[in-house]
Amino acid sequence: MKTQVQNFLKYHHLNPHVYEMFKGYIKEVKDAGKTKYSARTILHRMRWHANIETRRIDEFKIGDHHSPYYARMYMHQWPDDEGFFSVKNITGLADFDEWLYRTFEVTPT
Repeated sequence: MKTQVQNFLKYHHLNPHVYEMFKGYIKEVKDAGKTKYSARTILHRMRWHANIETRRIDEFKIGDHHSPYYARMYMHQWPDDEGFFSVKNITGLADFDEWLYRTFEVTPT
């Protein structure tokens, strides 16, 4: 049985454009003056954009359970934004953290 971390990593590998879209919406949120926000709300906004505004023929699918991983990935990649998302402990976090450190080389600012 796959863990949520494994499911997320597989999804991200097959859909790297989703993280780019996620970061784009974070920019919009920050440009609106927000200093904290919900990763889950951003995923819902992404679904709305893909399925309603652009009327994509292929349905945009992303599970809500991916939101904590996108939030952690973003805050890992952009340490100055630590705390932008509230995150809770999740099962398998050590495996995810190991993947983050292997994937994103972060230079302290």
